Amino acid sequence: MKKALFLLFFAGSTFLYAQSSELDYVKGEIAIRFNTKTDYVKFAEKFNIQNSSFQIELKKEVISNWNLASFNLIPFSTNVLNAADVLNRQKGVAHAFADRFVTPRIEPNDPSFSSHWGLNKVNVEEVWDVTTGGTTIQGDEIVVAIIDSGFDTDHPDIVNNLWVNKGEIAGDGIDNDNNGLVDDIHGYNYKGSSSEFTEAGHGTAVCGIVGAEGDNGQFHAGINWNVKIMIFEVFTYTSVYSAYYYAYDQRKKYRETNGAEGAFVVVTNSSFGDNGRCEDAIEFNMAYDSLGTEGILSAAATVNSSANIDLIGDIPTSCESDFLITVANTDRQDRLKDSGFGRESIDLAAPGQEIPVLWIGDEKSENGTSMSTPHVSGAVALLYSLDCNKLISEAKNTPAAAALRMKEFILDGSEKIAGFETKLSSGGRLDITNSKNLIDNYCVSLLGDFEISNLYPNPTTDKVKILYSTPDLEEFQIRVYDAMGKMVYDESFTPNPDIGGAMDFDFSFLQSGIYFLQFIKENRIETRPVVKITNTQ
Repeated sequence: MKKALFLLFFAGSTFLYAQSSELDYVKGEIAIRFNTKTDYVKFAEKFNIQNSSFQIELKKEVISNWNLASFNLIPFSTNVLNAADVLNRQKGVAHAFADRFVTPRIEPNDPSFSSHWGLNKVNVEEVWDVTTGGTTIQGDEIVVAIIDSGFDTDHPDIVNNLWVNKGEIAGDGIDNDNNGLVDDIHGYNYKGSSSEFTEAGHGTAVCGIVGAEGDNGQFHAGINWNVKIMIFEVFTYTSVYSAYYYAYDQRKKYRETNGAEGAFVVVTNSSFGDNGRCEDAIEFNMAYDSLGTEGILSAAATVNSSANIDLIGDIPTSCESDFLITVANTDRQDRLKDSGFGRESIDLAAPGQEIPVLWIGDEKSENGTSMSTPHVSGAVALLYSLDCNKLISEAKNTPAAAALRMKEFILDGSEKIAGFETKLSSGGRLDITNSKNLIDNYCVSLLGDFEISNLYPNPTTDKVKILYSTPDLEEFQIRVYDAMGKMVYDESFTPNPDIGGAMDFDFSFLQSGIYFLQFIKENRIETRPVVKITNTQ
């Protein structure tokens, strides 16, 4: 019996129901994930002897560690859906599926824009005062894996930020690092089985949002100015899985060699998708969980259509992996724009409408969740470059826990938008400064010189988060003075080592105006101005 599915989601397309047909699948091919003890070569030999309706021929091993392989169907005209049904009934098969195409989630639009409004909207400029990305506090080169299609590797705003595989020698035609790929210097083109990439715009646009080189006098800056970008060209499910595994393997190698080999990949970006439900393509969820065990988060774009993903599903944004961040699209007014939503399925929103992006040797404007998602993956990479030894040590010693903590910083730091609480799990839109402040709070050391290291939000309508340090656990005074010098608050405070050097102070009892917060310990005084404003909502 055929299963009702949805048409592929093209940005700006009408949302329609349809029955799947063979046109939705890669003709003449089948993918099989075997049980761990199954020898796929012997399986194929035995199957071909026992089955008369069609034969299978190993095309290529896709991911050995995940026991996933791709086969050609003989004859080529064999119905791929029927073949999958037959193979799923065979002993030793965990999941056989007809490989499908994925589609970039973008809506072309050509107007010229002089500034990248999305960067301002997600509040990245404040973070740039501290870091513009590139390396961790421990000197690790931060890498983002872009799984997409079409990369201008010579673009002047990208070329210097492309990741370089140190285990490979460019142009010698040899698989130097013995990973089965030749000359995979910047990643790999799984679509063309080549180290060369198709010069097209979509992947270039995504790369630019994540990491267009900053402060070089050309085009515009990405969220990260100096991050390294690992690129993959894909077009089917199995090519996507291969790209995910490549990133996984590089991070695993980095951990096992203490940084001598591999790459410190922190996030993957998937600005593509397909119809259906994640349970129909469970390898996506498996991939995200596997990536997560090595500390890699994955950001994915939801559909470019106003649809409830909780109800209709989507691949991959209906997947339930804890290591997946799913992203919706907003415009300049913080409205969801031609975007999927779902309180259970979609995590947060990010700017994606009329976004100035890099294109082939140039720049243009683009729309869609494809543009929203790299704001999030770029934010993950930037936040790993903050001065926080605690977080980076956790990323190396307990990588899965660090990845989940970073996801928490991203979602909890989102700017809450009215109406989003019923449509997105975080109830908000990406705000990188808010996430930075949460990381500062997590990383702050209680013991140190007596000082207030940070204070936010400022201005405030009520509470202020204060990050401080003190040389001991003895009490000190907290005083507040108004603009006229009148003391309006005075109380002693004893530091709590269980929560570190962070505390909340409530200004809601005061009228609007300028105040001065003081910490006083013996002859040492720390003072910070605080602006109290009225909540107009």
